[in-house]
Amino acid sequence: MIAYCVARAWQSARFLSYEGRSKGVNSRYWRYETQPKVCYTLPRVIVILNILRNLFMSAVTIYHNPRCSKSRNTLALLQENGVEPEVVLYLETPLDSGEINALLKKLGITAAELVRRGEADYKACGLNKDSSEADIVAAMVQHPKLIERPIVVRGNKAVLGRPPENALALID
Repeated sequence: MIAYCVARAWQSARFLSYEGRSKGVNSRYWRYETQPKVCYTLPRVIVILNILRNLFMSAVTIYHNPRCSKSRNTLALLQENGVEPEVVLYLETPLDSGEINALLKKLGITAAELVRRGEADYKACGLNKDSSEADIVAAMVQHPKLIERPIVVRGNKAVLGRPPENALALID
């Protein structure tokens, strides 16, 4: 697909040149350049390639908590690698149960593996090792702090950013 887009950009990069007539615009005075000027077309192709790269890379989303050092490190690592992810501050805009279940499916883990057991809310909700999947998801909806962070999503795949280098698997 990228090769096709580059070929189309190259074709459209041909410029019309004017024969130097000063009277009105007439089609017989305009002609196509047979050899596109590299100084004009190469920057155009580079811009198009950057746009395509950003389109494919912009599909990255990070569920981020700015107060978490691992989350900040993961975001910085993505940005260092040229990825500007969509940042979802999940503590400010909590996820519903459907979104959490979709993330669990993309991560390929259970809710018990995504919940933060060390949080005070974990015990306050009466959760333990034997809690059902639905109970844990309901607790994560009520208390977003219980969701392990950061979660990096691209397409149908997701990874936990612990360690932050795990996120690199999605952008390679």
